Amino acid sequence: PKFAWAMADTAKRVMAEFHSDICYVQSDEISLGWFPLSEESSPLFDYKIFKLTSVIASFASVVLYQNLVRLGGVYKERAIKMLPHMDARVFNVPSNVELMNAFVWREHDALKNNVQLLARYNIGHKTMQGLPNSEVKKILKDKGIDFETLPNWKRNGTWLIRKGVNVNTPNGTVIRKKITKFHNIPLTTAEKLVVYGGIDQIYD
Repeated sequence: PKFAWAMADTAKRVMAEFHSDICYVQSDEISLGWFPLSEESSPLFDYKIFKLTSVIASFASVVLYQNLVRLGGVYKERAIKMLPHMDARVFNVPSNVELMNAFVWREHDALKNNVQLLARYNIGHKTMQGLPNSEVKKILKDKGIDFETLPNWKRNGTWLIRKGVNVNTPNGTVIRKKITKFHNIPLTTAEKLVVYGGIDQIYD
């Protein structure tokens, strides 16, 4: 749970710094997404690939290091010894639907990997080799480990969404963006786009 907190907090601070709209965190990986900008907005670093990858990765590395040091104990010791560092890649998609498809794929991939990781530690690689996840789950359950009852963040990872919220000010109510953390909700890709993206309809 402590490392998961360190990663989720790192992701939240990266979102705040670079104004991404959506983020998905699983294990030691962070995925960020930006919805199309309005005509009044300026693109981050003018969409320069090398600038985006280098600055975002370096910022995330420093924040993660800070978080691990803050946790103390073995986390601090390993951070100082290993100097955690992150890399990044950037790609474009043609629509909001494809953006959400990319995130949903990451979530599904994380779910599969989490089953495999849990099994590797508890029943061994040879026992689970070649078996579908459904069979692996049954073997785990026979050993008293029910994957489906694990906390959501362990099974599905963590979502961070920037959504507009109403804020009362002396000059009236205004809409401000707030980063909210939550876990998987069983929605279709299209429904996730509307709920997570905070938009009213799907634009292809």
